[in-house]
Amino acid sequence: MELDLTRNLYIVAGGGPAYYVRADYFDHQQWSGNAMTFVTPFWPKYASQKQKEQTTFPLCDYTHEREWRIPHDLTFDYNDIEFIVLENYKDMAQFPQELKDAIGREKFLLMDNYTKIETLWPVHNL
Repeated sequence: MELDLTRNLYIVAGGGPAYYVRADYFDHQQWSGNAMTFVTPFWPKYASQKQKEQTTFPLCDYTHEREWRIPHDLTFDYNDIEFIVLENYKDMAQFPQELKDAIGREKFLLMDNYTKIETLWPVHNL
């Protein structure tokens, strides 16, 4: 449900998924209009040596994520926010008071909490 709301917000705002294009193709394209907003060169470290020699782009591999972009500033209401991830309580304490009040403190997730739980119950070892 949350993911669908995020996608809908981006689509309504004129956004869409990012396109990862092999760097050797990226170099030879003419991107028109807002297309550059959505395009990123894809050049993983496992590309062949011949491919690596075909471009000056640094190595980058985005296959682990799915990214969405829009060609302008994204406007939204605070109640559209599903959650905010912060490193620790200090970061939350430094977060502007009026924004915490408007967004709701229950929507803040602290990585310190996850790290402590993972230390006590390392589920990745199961």
